[in-house]
Formats: sequence, structure tokens, C-alpha cells
Amino acid sequence: MAAAVDDEPPIITGPQELRVTMGEAAITVPVVYPVTARDSESNVVPVVCSPPSGSQFAAGTHLAKCTATDSSGNTATLTITIVVSQGRGNRLTGLDGVATSQTLQGSTVQVSASGYADASFVAMELRSDPLDLGRAQADADGTINAWVTIPADAPVGAHTIAVTGYTADGIPLQVLLAVEVQRRPDVVAHYPIQSTAAGPADNGLAATVPEPVAAAGQSSAPSSSGPLAYTGAAAVGLIQLALMLLGAGCTLAAESRRRRRWGRACAG
Repeated sequence: MAAAVDDEPPIITGPQELRVTMGEAAITVPVVYPVTARDSESNVVPVVCSPPSGSQFAAGTHLAKCTATDSSGNTATLTITIVVSQGRGNRLTGLDGVATSQTLQGSTVQVSASGYADASFVAMELRSDPLDLGRAQADADGTINAWVTIPADAPVGAHTIAVTGYTADGIPLQVLLAVEVQRRPDVVAHYPIQSTAAGPADNGLAATVPEPVAAAGQSSAPSSSGPLAYTGAAAVGLIQLALMLLGAGCTLAAESRRRRRWGRACAG
């Protein structure tokens, strides 16, 4: 019995038109095409696009042709019209209220984007390797102003925050905002003076003991069993020893003077 011949083309899914809005200062943006394909048995089929998904586009109208080819050699194509425009008011804002294109790992920025259907929901992600930043709802004017937190483990370097939704006429809209993620400086523990205690062998001299306290954003102080991160700790110890020796010396001098009937007390 002859084997069945698969001559059914794959089903390719994606928009015929894609609108993209750049940030205020951008010249080009990397556009990712939301295109997928499956064969008649629902197996995922690879899609190749020209120009490739993620290519840089300047303002204007562009065409991208995507082709899906299944294991039997059947193909399906999709042509996407990509309309890129400059967006006024689309920006990132820091906690200080100033527009920015840079942020630290784990920091929070406000995403402002417009052009969406009124009260519609949008998805936000950090590209190139997509990292989910959550969802937001547009207001009655189709604008969002949402605070998002850059993941603490986000790779350092140039990225794009993509805000994806639909226009009022149902066309997919991506607002793409460039951002440079910078490495967050290591948190340094602070060692304030927290307690004073007199040890049994210090002749009553108060000994200042520095205790590590975690700086803001650090989950816990460094282990006391590890190496000291506070370089002044050694200096404090030397000062304590010097004061102890000075006190002992004064005691011996006073005793010697008493024996010799000197009438003067040891000056401390």
C-alpha cells in the first residue's frame, strides 16, 4: 500500500500589517515579527523571513516576506507591511522624573507609550532575549504610563523595551524604546560603631566593637567568620592595644613613684 503523500502546505500565522513606533530620539529600531507556522499535524514549522526578524528599520514603510517550509517541502508565505514612525511622548523616565535611555540592573523605570486602543491591555518585555516585564492597561486616550522593574539578572548592554498591543482599528502596534542596562554596583556593607564592652583583661578600658550592618538592598551582612571587608577594623584594633599598653604603663609608673615617695600623680 502506497504511503500517503503530504502535499498540504503549513499554516503560517502573523499580521499582514505591523505598526512600529520609535522613541523620541531613535533613528532606527529592531523589529521582531510575530510570525509562527504549523503543519497539518500541528507540528511547529520553521519560518525564515527576509529581511530577518529583528532587523533594524528607519521611519517609513517596509516589506518583509516570511516563508514556512515543512518536512515534506510544502511551503507557505506571508508578506508583512511594516510602518515605522517617530513617536512623540514615547519615552523612559527614571525615578527622578527625567527622561533616560540608561538604567541599572534591578532598577525601576516608567514606560510611556501611546497609540493603543482605548483601555486596551499591552504586554511589555525586554529584548533581545525576551524577559517579561508585565502588562499594563491604556487609559481612555490609548496611552500607558507604567512602572516596570528591569530584572536584576538582565544582561548588561543594549536592549529594547517592547510594548505590544493593538490600535483602535485592530492593527498590531509595537512601541520600541531603546535602553542600555548597566551593571549594578556591588553593595558594600557599612560598619558603624554599635556597641562598647569592657573585657576581663582590659583593665577597665572600654573596647569599641564594630559590627557589620547590611547596606540598603543587601539581604544580610557579610559573615563574621569571613575576611573583613572594612579596612579600618585593623586600625581600631591597634588603637585599642596602644591604649591598653598606655594604661598599664601609667599604672606601673604610679606605683614606682609611690614607692619613691614622689608627690606627683601620673599624668594621663
